[in-house]
Amino acid sequence: MGKRGVKCLCLRSGCVVQVKTARLDTLLQGEQQQIDVLRLDLWGHELSVVRSGRNLFEIERSHQGLRLPPAYVISEFAPRAMEQLGYTPVEYLEFFANRGYQISTANKRLDAIWTADSGSPKAHHVLKRSGFDTFIKDIWDGSVSLEMSLLN
Repeated sequence: MGKRGVKCLCLRSGCVVQVKTARLDTLLQGEQQQIDVLRLDLWGHELSVVRSGRNLFEIERSHQGLRLPPAYVISEFAPRAMEQLGYTPVEYLEFFANRGYQISTANKRLDAIWTADSGSPKAHHVLKRSGFDTFIKDIWDGSVSLEMSLLN
């Protein structure tokens, strides 16, 4: 893996490049500006990254006069890729559900699986905690875009 803060990334071409890394909380330390939208697309490493930003997602921070958690998180979600990297896909969904986020998907690939009552192609399907396992099984080999909205 290399030294702390540097990871090796193997590209499809077979090349290996070193990439500087840092925890989200470290990157944002001392930052006062509110983050309203956060976009994550990390080839299955999303859980590791949001864990590294635990302080960013804590609602209690607002009572201390600190920045609120992002109101809106857009993330790619590929359960098989997550599991191959040693992460539990349902744990990623629970990370956000446990912090007051509503999780939904509007991915076209799921139109046949999740149909909105309105019939609108842009309508979102809200994922309920009780349906996380079924949702993961339904999209196991694919990848979908998730939209997490902070409800509190």
